Amino acid sequence: MSRKEVPTAFSSKISSILLDVKTIAISIDAKTLDGLERIARAAPRDPSSRRRRSNRSEIVRLALAEFVARQDRHDREERDRKAIGANRARLRREEKALIAEQAQP
Repeated sequence: MSRKEVPTAFSSKISSILLDVKTIAISIDAKTLDGLERIARAAPRDPSSRRRRSNRSEIVRLALAEFVARQDRHDREERDRKAIGANRARLRREEKALIAEQAQP
């Protein structure tokens, strides 16, 4: 099918996806590759195209996205811990003041 035969909405969606994707090369050990292959083979097939819904690239993208999200969460939590640690004395004073205020009849 030539580009002219591809519906415009579909063509623009594919173009935007291709513009957002970068190709990289990675090296992984055989055991990890075997696991990746097993997961890709177990992915269900799309009934309309008969292709697997997840290929190796999609699986790696999902895994990396989860890893990045987890790392971002860890970084935020670490910043919060540092902020709490830096303000610990002030927070304790505020805590004592609130408890004393609540204890009064």
